[in-house]
Amino acid sequence: MKEEFVKEINQAERYLSQFNSKEALKHYTKASQIDPDAADSYFGIAEASRGIPKIKPEVIIENYMKAIEMDKSNPLYYTSLGNFYLEINRFDDAEKSYNMAAKIDEKNSFLYLSDFAVEVYVNLMRNIDDESPQSELDNARRKGLIAFIKSMGISIDEAMKLLGEHKTDTQ
Repeated sequence: MKEEFVKEINQAERYLSQFNSKEALKHYTKASQIDPDAADSYFGIAEASRGIPKIKPEVIIENYMKAIEMDKSNPLYYTSLGNFYLEINRFDDAEKSYNMAAKIDEKNSFLYLSDFAVEVYVNLMRNIDDESPQSELDNARRKGLIAFIKSMGISIDEAMKLLGEHKTDTQ
């Protein structure tokens, strides 16, 4: 049984690496039937499902949550869910997911939090064009900057103080 499960996971990962989400999904689903208690198969189902537009976001989230429920200690599950939340403009849920990854792996928390900062900014900027009001651009910058400051483990006041002490080459 273990051998069959590993074979299906390997097949699924191969298809996923080739951007063949439908075939990957078939193999991850088969793996989940072989071993219904394996978190990585549900994580794989969620990842493969992201490449299939007809699959509803709720189904993708449900599979991420199932993987997380089975393995609460894997920060990758939380950051992947957080990244998906960003794609569907659920910024608060995304932040919670990235914060959980940071809590689980405190030693590398700055990596998860800075990744969130960049992803927030990138996702917000995707919706901004030349005709967008300045306030939308300012909002994207503000959210990204606040998240990045948090990733550094300092307060906004501390950041402002550090920036106030900054001298440019032209001064």
